[in-house]
Amino acid sequence: MNAALLKKSAGIALVLLGPALLVGWAAGTRSILVYVMSVALGVAATAVVKDERAITLGAMLTAAFGFAAAFNGAAVPVAIVVALAALASIPADELSAGMFSMLPAMAAVIGIVPLSGSAPVAALLAAAGFAYAWLVTTLAGVSSEPAPAPRELARVHGVVLAAVTALGAWATLAWSIPHGYWFVLTIAVILRPQPYEKRQTTYARMAGTMLGAFAALVLLYVLPGWLVTVAVVLAALLFFAYLQTGDALRQTLALTTVLLLLSAAGVKQAGIEASIERILWTAVAIACAAAIYLIASDVAERRAARG
Repeated sequence: MNAALLKKSAGIALVLLGPALLVGWAAGTRSILVYVMSVALGVAATAVVKDERAITLGAMLTAAFGFAAAFNGAAVPVAIVVALAALASIPADELSAGMFSMLPAMAAVIGIVPLSGSAPVAALLAAAGFAYAWLVTTLAGVSSEPAPAPRELARVHGVVLAAVTALGAWATLAWSIPHGYWFVLTIAVILRPQPYEKRQTTYARMAGTMLGAFAALVLLYVLPGWLVTVAVVLAALLFFAYLQTGDALRQTLALTTVLLLLSAAGVKQAGIEASIERILWTAVAIACAAAIYLIASDVAERRAARG
């Protein structure tokens, strides 16, 4: 990575993450997770669009996070919210492929993981995080060229994503599957509606997810609680930096590490056990994502061959 770009990205990330300490103090540790996810989606969206369409995307994010928090722990309502969030990502993909693909997975996390704040607090954090990301990307001149997904591809991806993520969220809550939401999160990280994306990039996301899970496990095992917090900040800095460079492997590795460490919420032994379980779910999700990817690639190649 270019040193100047890394320096600029680190500075922007520090500005974006600064309020997280205030959020944790005011609303609890796990509320930081809501804020960080909102900022991450906000950066991804507002780097591409900064007009009234950004307001629409921010409203989608706020609604998804707010309703997911309101129905926290209820299998069917959370699954419906997750499915609707995936379908809502279709027009966003038509603006720029993969821009909001993480929305249903992040809504699933909020609907499944016990939160330290109420639904209105989650909605407020979502709106504030998105708006703050919009402000920072605008002032810092952060921008990305849009890469629209073809309408048919965006729709197929949205429907598949809705089915897989909603089913995963429902099963996790209905059957009390420990950390099953990690399956949903991994699927969303790997699958993107990008026809031009090389297989190496998809494999890089798979590898980054697995490496991030292992990294979180090691950090939870060897570091005291306060240093885990430092590790979260550093990993988040790297995520926002690599988000701007398009490095799929390192970007996914850093994001996975951040989400795992935050969801451990300072409980070391529980965090270690959770990381082991999430590594297993990551492996399952990677296998499912690979199967979906290979089937989709085969269908696309057959259509191309027919003309």
